[in-house]
Amino acid sequence: MKNRFPRPYREHDVLFDAAYDQPKGEDSCTNCNKEHLIQRDIRASDEPRIHYRLIASGNQVIKYGKTWDLIAKEHGILCFEMEAVGLMKQVPCLVIRGICNYSDSHKNKQWQGYAALAAAAYTKILLGVVSASHVRIGEAPLKSSWMVPFDWNPDLLGTIIKWHV
Repeated sequence: MKNRFPRPYREHDVLFDAAYDQPKGEDSCTNCNKEHLIQRDIRASDEPRIHYRLIASGNQVIKYGKTWDLIAKEHGILCFEMEAVGLMKQVPCLVIRGICNYSDSHKNKQWQGYAALAAAAYTKILLGVVSASHVRIGEAPLKSSWMVPFDWNPDLLGTIIKWHV
């Protein structure tokens, strides 16, 4: 499985300044201005890390780094996810996600498979330590910590739900 979803090389992990958007009409960052790249220290290990922080869930893609920065800093959010917002309102569940992009205009799909593999591996470990007696079937979905309306923002229509993990 690890061979099918390998960790992409470091050169594929690029972060641009939040104020710099990918040129319109471009599908990749080949023509992006490298002067806007944020230089980061090389990690001591390439092993995946588990983060227990606030996750925001919304029903629309965040396309701009400035939007991400504003919301993340204001609410202390680690990441955004989009698929679970509808599910969490209907079914009691725990969402485990692999983070694979920076919620900006510089989308990079090369990390999706690896992020999914990391989330699946963590889920397997978690299921090995959570006993069935801790899982209650048939209860109403848990209410989120709180909801933040973002109707004012053209990038985010509807709401973002955030919860602690």
